[in-house]
Amino acid sequence: MKILMINGSPHKGNTWRLTDKVKELIGTLDNTVIFVEIHLSELNIPFCTGCSVCFRRGHIFCPHNQYIQPIMDKIAGCDGIIFAVSCFQGAVPALTKNFTDHLAFLLHRPRYFDKKALIISTTGGISANSVTQSLASTLSGWGFNKCYQLPIVALSWNDYKPSEKHIKKAYKISKTFYMDLKSKNFILLKLEF
Repeated sequence: MKILMINGSPHKGNTWRLTDKVKELIGTLDNTVIFVEIHLSELNIPFCTGCSVCFRRGHIFCPHNQYIQPIMDKIAGCDGIIFAVSCFQGAVPALTKNFTDHLAFLLHRPRYFDKKALIISTTGGISANSVTQSLASTLSGWGFNKCYQLPIVALSWNDYKPSEKHIKKAYKISKTFYMDLKSKNFILLKLEF
């Protein structure tokens, strides 16, 4: 099993510490899981210009496709994805927003129907849940079959150490996410016209 970890934050702070803990917890369930990391801050993806070429001609014609296509390929090649997204003023960080903007065409041509995600966010105050909900909505639009959420109020400025309560919560959601990936079961949508 391969799990792609996407760090959508500009650094490896509180949210990444919790994500590392989730990685460790999943490793206790199955030490054969392969984790692949992407740190958006290291990719220097130019800002999406909103040119809409991805909608009109196809995403391969995006002027930034050389940055985006390798990530899309890694998403396609994994069993599940863990998104680590800090809460910046109640929203996802600019790096994550820029990344999702580049993939906005997927809302019209979804493709990741066999993918499941775990979205992790920490905040020093409030709104981690609005961050995970927002990204879960986006991923559902891309076709993701299931999106688990782990919002945590860390009450810390980059010195977060997961409490026992947070570790238990992280373990529970990590185990559920892992078992769902392992089952290879998918939610079938019933369309009514």
